[in-house]
Parts: sequence; C-alpha cells; structure tokens
Amino acid sequence: MFAVKDDVLITPKEGVLEGITRKIVLEIALELGVRTEIRKIQKSEFLNSDEIFISSSAGGIIPVVKIDEIVFANGICGQNTKKIRDVYWKWFKSTKHTTMIDYTWNSASE
Repeated sequence: MFAVKDDVLITPKEGVLEGITRKIVLEIALELGVRTEIRKIQKSEFLNSDEIFISSSAGGIIPVVKIDEIVFANGICGQNTKKIRDVYWKWFKSTKHTTMIDYTWNSASE
C-alpha cells in the first residue's frame, strides 16, 4: 500500500506485507529520485493523498482511483504511479532483474 502526497511516496512502516514487490517499488523510487517515507500514516492523511496504489506479485503496480466517494488523481492512474509502474514492468521483462533457474534434468545424479 502506497500513497503519494506532494510528490512524496509514503508507505506504512508496520501493518503491511513487507514482500518482494514492495521492496522493488522502493528500489524503483530510489532510482527515479522520488522522495520516500516509510512511516506510520494516519487514515485521514492516507485519504488526503494525491495518488494511491497497491503492489502485488501477480498484478504489479495497481492504481487505486477511488475509495468510497474519494477520487484520487482525477480518477485515472496518477503520474507518479505511472512512472513507477512503467519501470516495474520494464524491470520485470529485463534479465538484469530476474533470476534464471536451470530446469535441465540430470538423470546421472539419481
């Protein structure tokens, strides 16, 4: 879970899965020079954000454009979220950011 307010990326310090995709988002933000804060965020501050997105291994970077009646980034993917999402998929497709696994079968080792 991520919020963007005044071009600062904010993610909660506690209460979220500190998984690989979250770590990748933080690495991308660092590469892009996006100021990042990992800290406690109040619900009211979160709902007052300019942009919100979530990350998942299966879906990548997923913009949240509406919570209840509150609309974020004019109801579309915000520019910061888009930049991070674009780099995420670029990295995803790059062999530089993947681990190759050799699945060759070696019957001699049996």
